[in-house]
Amino acid sequence: MVLNVLLLLFVGYVVTSIWLKDRQAEEQAEDEVTAAVQQTRRLLSREAEDGSLLGTEIQRAVVSQQRQVKVRSEVRRDGRRVTVTVYYTGFAGGWFGPSGDDSGCYRFAVVPAAALPPVSVRELPEEECGFRTEPRRRRPSADVVEDVTAELRTAVAEGGPEAAAEDDVWRTDGVRIETTEIRDGQLTVLAWLFGEDGIRSKYCYEFRASDKPVTVTAKTLDEAGCYRIEPRAGRQG
Repeated sequence: MVLNVLLLLFVGYVVTSIWLKDRQAEEQAEDEVTAAVQQTRRLLSREAEDGSLLGTEIQRAVVSQQRQVKVRSEVRRDGRRVTVTVYYTGFAGGWFGPSGDDSGCYRFAVVPAAALPPVSVRELPEEECGFRTEPRRRRPSADVVEDVTAELRTAVAEGGPEAAAEDDVWRTDGVRIETTEIRDGQLTVLAWLFGEDGIRSKYCYEFRASDKPVTVTAKTLDEAGCYRIEPRAGRQG
């Protein structure tokens, strides 16, 4: 009889512990999504304070630094107004691995301005994030290259080749540096841009930036070219 009571108490303890752990995981997932939304809003405002909002800047604002959150997004432009719709999925570990999760569809709207612009955000029904179930589509590499050269031009004008080498543009999702070199006042970066199929479709680009005068060039290389730096003439980016 005593053994049966102890067994029941033990089972009850285990079931309660699992329930509490899973509930804590759900709450953690909710907190992760909330933090990611706040971060996106803050970063979009910061990126838009120079009067423009490039696609690469939006990518960095949307791709959460919260390691427990996955995102899918869609961007629309109407004149100067930029609307970014993001679907967040947060998750956290439960008793037997990942068990807590939370998701939400949010829409951000901003008009870039020469100061920290306000960014409106509202939660939408999940149906408004219909793109969440579609195959992921990366931006065409030509569009990404245009944004990278624009960001590098600003960086090199403000802080020279060293600033361009450390610019946030290199932390954009889908952009990965292979080699960096600064020689005779000129920055040369060999970088991979990943296409729609991720690592299976990657393109090698050479970016060069100088501040005397301020120039930024970009050109495509074959894959072998991304593993060495050689004197090359770039085209104006």
